[in-house]
Amino acid sequence: MMMPRLFNSDAVSESLSFILLTAIMLIAFFVVYSAGLPAYSTYLDQSHMTNVEQSFSIIAYNGNTVAMHKSPFSSSELKIFGGTLATRDAGYMDISYYGDTGGTSLIGSNNTTLKVLEYTKGTDRVAYIDGGVCRYYPTGSVMLTDPPIHTTPDSLIVPTITVYNSDVSVAGNGLTRILFLTPYYSKMSQTISLPTAASFDVKRIDIRMKSEYADAFGRYFAETLGFTQSEGPDGEVIVSKSYPSGIRLQLIQSYLTIEAN
Repeated sequence: MMMPRLFNSDAVSESLSFILLTAIMLIAFFVVYSAGLPAYSTYLDQSHMTNVEQSFSIIAYNGNTVAMHKSPFSSSELKIFGGTLATRDAGYMDISYYGDTGGTSLIGSNNTTLKVLEYTKGTDRVAYIDGGVCRYYPTGSVMLTDPPIHTTPDSLIVPTITVYNSDVSVAGNGLTRILFLTPYYSKMSQTISLPTAASFDVKRIDIRMKSEYADAFGRYFAETLGFTQSEGPDGEVIVSKSYPSGIRLQLIQSYLTIEAN
């Protein structure tokens, strides 16, 4: 008498095929999850930071419009995606000017604290600093938007834009509105009181900077304005330029108040 078959070969084959197919799908899912998701997240972060850079160019334009007293107030918007927008002290810039090309006859100096409006996400940072926009990387910083420094054949105009009486701190996700105000604006008279530019006839200018963004400013002064760049003993970025025929240096100290919500 023949024993009955306990298993049907076709059923076993179908079960093995199903198990094999499921295993392949699970392996594929984990490969995509472990390799594709981080790549996609990196792509999203890079796209977001590119948008932040573009937004900060507009922020700088609007902020400088107020700081240079062309408007009593202005506003911008920035989309935050898991990052933080905040103001903070980020070093200093010291401008010394001399009556001789050798740098021994000091006329005066102007020291400005570099307080920035900065967006941070992970190790990426973009900052509105002294009228310009810089991007910070772990290997250094680059200038994205030049500061509003103007030069003519016989003068150098240097506005120093200081973020004044501002404590911005916004984090999370969503659209943030940024408001720029000037302390020189009078609501009663509807006028802006302009600070007077300090002018000096000089033959040499030395600028010392200490900041995470100092290397970006150093390259800007060297490549755009023809300064010579060097490094101080404590890591300062130093740029210098002599004017044998003399030049009129105009320093404009401007204060800008920033609010964000």
